[in-house]
Amino acid sequence: MADYEIIETDVLVIGTGAAGIVAGIKAHQEGTEVMLTTSGALGMDGAATWMAGGGLQCALYPPDSVEVHASDTIRTGLYLSNQELVHTLLREAPGCILDLERWGERFYKKSGRFVQYPSPGHTHARCFQLEKDKGVSVFGVEHHKILPHAIRARGIPVLDDFLVIDLICSSEGRVVGAVGIDLREGAVKVIRSQVTVLATGGYAACYKEYLTGPSATGWGHGMAYRAGAEFMDMEFVDFYPYVAVWPKLSMGGEWAAMLRYALSGKFYNKMGFEFWESYRKRGLTRPQAIFKEVEAGRGSPHGGVYLAFNHLPVNLIADYAGTQQGNNWFRELMEIGFDLRRDAAEVYISVMSTLGGCKVGVDCRTNVPGLYVAGELASGFDGAHTLAGNMMTFCFTSGSVAGRKAAEEAKNTPRTGIDTQCLLELENKAFAPLGRVHGVRPFEIKRRIRDIMWDYANVAGRTGEGLEIALREIESIRDEKLPLVYASAKNIRFNLEWAECFEVENMLTVAEMTLRAALARTESRGLHFREDFPRIDPDFTKTIVLRKAKGEMSIGTEPVAFPYLKPGGKQE
Repeated sequence: MADYEIIETDVLVIGTGAAGIVAGIKAHQEGTEVMLTTSGALGMDGAATWMAGGGLQCALYPPDSVEVHASDTIRTGLYLSNQELVHTLLREAPGCILDLERWGERFYKKSGRFVQYPSPGHTHARCFQLEKDKGVSVFGVEHHKILPHAIRARGIPVLDDFLVIDLICSSEGRVVGAVGIDLREGAVKVIRSQVTVLATGGYAACYKEYLTGPSATGWGHGMAYRAGAEFMDMEFVDFYPYVAVWPKLSMGGEWAAMLRYALSGKFYNKMGFEFWESYRKRGLTRPQAIFKEVEAGRGSPHGGVYLAFNHLPVNLIADYAGTQQGNNWFRELMEIGFDLRRDAAEVYISVMSTLGGCKVGVDCRTNVPGLYVAGELASGFDGAHTLAGNMMTFCFTSGSVAGRKAAEEAKNTPRTGIDTQCLLELENKAFAPLGRVHGVRPFEIKRRIRDIMWDYANVAGRTGEGLEIALREIESIRDEKLPLVYASAKNIRFNLEWAECFEVENMLTVAEMTLRAALARTESRGLHFREDFPRIDPDFTKTIVLRKAKGEMSIGTEPVAFPYLKPGGKQE
């Protein structure tokens, strides 16, 4: 075994999006040594945080309250949420908002009060606005300005361009750090810690169409699964319904959502039928309705549906247009002759977040000793559907809790030795793709996984037969092609194909978990729709739990507790 550099720290945080950065700061404030790692450069990596739009929310002023916010979250999640976790994290939210303001976030205020607006599913207005915009809030840009600076200002070390391959466990099964590749040096390094926080985001990029960065491929999911963590809610994937497929603008497809909300856009199929209401009455989501219209052959020429605004008075549209002259996307629309008074945009769906992740307690600790998770890698908060605006709130609050609790545990945990056999296996794993001369290139496998997930595990159109077909192919790739994956380039510095070889294993793991969970949930609930079981089953108000057992993926169900709110809306 090679003599690798070993870096020591109390708390290791893997991931530098909102959840990871907040976890690092909170652990640092508790007086522990902290190190963060990111596979890119801090603030220039693929964290979904930098792509966040509006919707950051928190209950601050009466008549709103944590209890009301929690009830909105639980109802929207169709009662699959861990209600204790929901309440714990939402109680954390006001402190996180004040932290963000102290760090420099420019919230819009009047007379000393935060200005908040409502979103779908909200009993009261609780979404924040930015001072600059005073309307549409693009929080990703703001987070990008302040969060990396907040880490640097505190002198917390960050290991940039460090690709974590896997977690390291002791002989007793405790996570004691991680091993990874320093892409700048082309060297394998070991980070030893008392406690580790995984905050690596979701796996939206395991689908063909996604809104996150391409690195959202389940890195942390795969690592946590191999370490023995339990997973839940893997069948729930959140799709965004407002991605413009025509006209194509330089800023991407997100501009259609701004028009949709600002001008109350309506959806039509190619026959001119306004279809959304008929699907809503059946309990389907808007992305599911759009998917089904396109699959039925009633879509628009560019593969979407129509989003139109000509139901509004002309002067109302003109008033709105007058407020948007400085926006690049609006100027581009005008330059190509797009007229909001008569033209319809074409929109389709794309994955924006994933709800499945590690099963955690109210302290964001997993069942694996020494391992905490935060952000999109944690599960149990959303249930079967995300309340609009909750995702970033969840990232900040789970990061805050995980960082603080991880530091508390680190202070009371003696340094544990590393299992040398585990380290040897990871060493062999790291260099195996470079040692192979022939085999399968990682991009080929990634492309096939994305096609499979899009075709068989989409927002709708799931069937038992299709999921079985997809699962068999994923298992075949895992068994036959994964052992043959290789990097054609043999350099060790910034060899991104080498990095992709490890990414493939994690993508296969989350794909298998998603397919197995979708097969097991024989009903349609929230973001999971089965064509062969199109209705909700009240008796299936359970969570599906997956874990690694004797080298295989086991699956079971667990009942949901209702300490605050029972199905039907009855308060305890």
